[in-house]
Amino acid sequence: MCNSRLIKMRGIKIMAMMALLIIAVSGCKSSGSASIADIDVRKGTEGLSMEFLKGSPPDKVFEDAPFSVFFGIHNKGAFDIGGKEGGRGVLVLGIENDVIGIEANGFGDAESASMDRQTGKILLNLEGKSMINPNGMQDSISIGLRTKKVGGQSESRKSTISATACYDYGTTLEGEICVDTDPNSLRPGRKPCSVKDLAFPQGQGAPVVITKVESQMLPSNGQIRPNLIIYIENKGKGEVAKPSIAEKVCSSGNLDVGDLNLLSVNAFLSDKELQCTSSRMSEDRVMVRLDKKQGIVRCVAPEGEGYDANLDSFVSPIRIELKYGYTFTISKEFIVERVLTH
Repeated sequence: MCNSRLIKMRGIKIMAMMALLIIAVSGCKSSGSASIADIDVRKGTEGLSMEFLKGSPPDKVFEDAPFSVFFGIHNKGAFDIGGKEGGRGVLVLGIENDVIGIEANGFGDAESASMDRQTGKILLNLEGKSMINPNGMQDSISIGLRTKKVGGQSESRKSTISATACYDYGTTLEGEICVDTDPNSLRPGRKPCSVKDLAFPQGQGAPVVITKVESQMLPSNGQIRPNLIIYIENKGKGEVAKPSIAEKVCSSGNLDVGDLNLLSVNAFLSDKELQCTSSRMSEDRVMVRLDKKQGIVRCVAPEGEGYDANLDSFVSPIRIELKYGYTFTISKEFIVERVLTH
């Protein structure tokens, strides 16, 4: 008797707790809070962001004195930098060696960066935006420096510190298009979908974005071959480089000008990979070259791999992937003052 009453009371408590939980969740939703499922991380036109933190470097530094420079880094895009899944990412400090030297063991601890002692480059490892972290990973980097003596008769000297970031990145667009198997509207009846252009003003969470996709249906031997015209633009503040040469861009070695403004494109219609071509393709027939930060790519279903023209029109998912390197530089000027002894 007591046991049955106890079980009944526990059941009432559990039901009450569930009711309170439902009320709390519905209350959060009504207040305008988005659930995890509502978050779209593939928005925006930024990748890696980097800045000198406030007061770093100081506007004035005395000669033969230690000081530190602090950088804030933030992966604001939807693609990982470094790690197992992401591409290579490095940061190179630019200093005037006759004015400044890097202190031994001057690199501070950072969760997302490490110093390559052989090359002096800083290796980056920052996760991009995700459902778990919709803001992307951010961190700070500190480097210990020391000024040298101000030479000659000057009481001060201007100098500049720069930091150049080079990293591999990617852009992914997922959407849907109408595969119209009757492009000339010869069959009676209403079509379940219609072909239209797709515009993407909010970007895809990367500095290189797909701004528009036009679709055309090409009749070919009883088949319909979907043809996508993809418009690409570099909307970031940096420069695009050929994929997988990010570290080369940040090296002192010779960089072929032909390696700049190149990116790779892969497009898929459902489970079919499309053949992509461009009027400004590079010699290897894989990379597409941007001209004045813009490019157009045409991707079509291969000959013999289209859709039966007797099928009804239907909606199909598309996936477009861009891969590229990206680089930009920030700099700041400061003054090294002589220590007066009189």
